[in-house]
Amino acid sequence: MKSLRFLFIIFIILSINYIWAQSIARWYTSMGDIEVTLREDLVPITAGNFIDLTNSNFYDDLIFHRVIADFMIQDG
Repeated sequence: MKSLRFLFIIFIILSINYIWAQSIARWYTSMGDIEVTLREDLVPITAGNFIDLTNSNFYDDLIFHRVIADFMIQDG
């Protein structure tokens, strides 16, 4: 019974997080696909700036100059 209650609580927490997450950004790169969730409810200015720059094609054709497998990438 306790494990069922625990799973239910985890489900509720994950569901709430998904509901609050308003936008998803996806990059399709030669190094693999990247997907992030933008939390406009927590950081509205930062998320809005990112969305505006993306819609204006600011990030198109960037080259990843530093890649550490399964950890991080940097572009310029």
